[in-house]
Amino acid sequence: MNINRRFFRTTLKFLFLLLLALPLFAQAPPGADTFVTSTYPKTNFGPSITLAVGQGTTGLLQFNLSGIPASATVTKASLRLYVDAVATSGKFDVYNITSNWSENAVNYNNRPTIGSSVSVNGPVTVGSSSWNQFLLIDITPEVQGWLNGTIPNNGLAIQLVGTSGSFSFDSKESLLTGNGPELEIALAGGGQQGPPGPPGPKGDKGDPGIQGPAGADGAQGLKGDTGAQGPKGDPGPQGLQGMQGPIGQTGSKGDIGPQGPVGPQGPPGVPPPNVAVTDATNTFNASQVVNGSHTVNGNLVLGAGGAIQFSDGTSQNSAATGSGGGTPTGYMIVGTSATPPAGYTLGGSFTGGNSWATVAPLEYPRAALAAATVNGKVYTIGGLDSGFFVSPIAEGFDFQANAWGFAFGLNTPRLDLAAVTANGSIYAIGGTGGGGIQDVVERFDPSSDIVTVAPMITAREGLAAATVNGLIYAIGGRSSSNSFLNVVEAYDPASDTWTGFTQVGIFQVPISPMPTTRHNFGATTVSSKIYAIGGLSNSGVVGTVEVYDPSSNSWTTTRPMPTPRYNLAVATVNGKIYAIGGRTSTLVTLNTVEVYDPSTDTWSSAPPLQVGRYSHAASDGNGLIFVSGGFDTNGNILGSVEVYTPPVTLYTYIKN
Repeated sequence: MNINRRFFRTTLKFLFLLLLALPLFAQAPPGADTFVTSTYPKTNFGPSITLAVGQGTTGLLQFNLSGIPASATVTKASLRLYVDAVATSGKFDVYNITSNWSENAVNYNNRPTIGSSVSVNGPVTVGSSSWNQFLLIDITPEVQGWLNGTIPNNGLAIQLVGTSGSFSFDSKESLLTGNGPELEIALAGGGQQGPPGPPGPKGDKGDPGIQGPAGADGAQGLKGDTGAQGPKGDPGPQGLQGMQGPIGQTGSKGDIGPQGPVGPQGPPGVPPPNVAVTDATNTFNASQVVNGSHTVNGNLVLGAGGAIQFSDGTSQNSAATGSGGGTPTGYMIVGTSATPPAGYTLGGSFTGGNSWATVAPLEYPRAALAAATVNGKVYTIGGLDSGFFVSPIAEGFDFQANAWGFAFGLNTPRLDLAAVTANGSIYAIGGTGGGGIQDVVERFDPSSDIVTVAPMITAREGLAAATVNGLIYAIGGRSSSNSFLNVVEAYDPASDTWTGFTQVGIFQVPISPMPTTRHNFGATTVSSKIYAIGGLSNSGVVGTVEVYDPSSNSWTTTRPMPTPRYNLAVATVNGKIYAIGGRTSTLVTLNTVEVYDPSTDTWSSAPPLQVGRYSHAASDGNGLIFVSGGFDTNGNILGSVEVYTPPVTLYTYIKN
């Protein structure tokens, strides 16, 4: 028995010593991350959801090591990166940064100094198989130097090796996967955990919360005293001319005037009976024989019961009937009405359209762009270009030439923006770019140019917008504090003003917020109501459909979309709403198209896209739906454009 006890105690001591020898693991989050690019040397990309790497483009990282004890012994430290897009394969390396920089101020022109490589195993290759994968880069010596104070912690630079390669990683701002950069640190084992230290100093005061809704109007106060009479105003404009007065009495007869000039020649006299006059109307009461040719420059009008008789004895007395000439019996024509024209019988019907076709690609491939149609012409606006830079470009489609061409440039380049048409102009609203999430609104008039108009009250990206009765409504999105929004604001182009209020009866009341807080969803207008569809909410990817009626300032919920999705595109043709492409909660890229009929509250399927895509744009033009750009299933930025022809029923008519 004593031997067993000694063995047991010895085993426990051995296990305890073994646990002390095992390494401890810690993770350090990034305190700052962004990228700089020579393409936009003065632009700061601090709020970007990606860390782009390419020719002339460098990612910057800095990690917060406050949670790692200064005396800790680092046995291994790895930089973890998540590949979210690969446009062109290539290699990159990790370098130390030898000067200070700030996430929200750094750009290419003031970028920090980059030192030597810190990766233990050298450059890392990124290819198509790297997409949606984690990469681990061993940078142990660099992190050891940061902790022991021999190397300043100014962060890391991710830079292309060679001249080929264009790809990006998730930043800490990415909300889709939550796979931002991270340091994975293994520490040498230590003794038992000591007692808790004293409380740390109080943290900085947090940012103010968003303003709450306006309170109810108070009771009307007592009537004040009548103020003193103001100074006399300027004269008003001249009034309209009054009505004509009554006619006065006839004056006395005047003297006879001088003789006037000779008048024009009078009409010809009446011709003799039964003689035709070539330059006047003639009436023949008997048959006339024409032995030669008879040319009629005007209309040959047949009287009641009249007909044209041919030499074979047949006659024709109308364009639709007769024993000779005209449209032959059995002739078939096609139309879109179920009612046949006069002289025809309905033969049958068949369905055409309901198909996708490819047209000319964009000159500038882009994702996270917007689209709108004005004067029958489709425009694609802004977005993220193939170099993963925020683009200011807008292109217009020429139907006759089947070609896209540069139309205008945004004053503020943006991605994840919204675009709508109102009063013959396109409005580009919100988005991310120019140093952060924007409240910027720009108006493009095809007859003039683009101008900046009044900004939104709430800056946002990933929003949706729609037009009802000449007013533009900006709905939902994501704020600069990474909060999902349900706020609705209205813009009046006539007064160039935004408001959070609407008129209901005689009262001004706040515009009702969307019931579901979300961003990267779609919105469209049918019968003066706005339909908000799908998107990413606080609870995940949704298929929710909510309808806003401005006349009653109320939201209702209708039948949900069969396939929940976000980063989809929405367009309306012939009173039906098309939900096109997008991404699922498991990051599957969709090519499916689902169709909602508001009149029956039902969903159905349409033929799928030829290429699955997300973060694309859709707009209706001339009765067709144009789907442009976006990311494909591998995260590549697309330039392809597909056009959908809605179903149409055609009827055949047979000549009687």
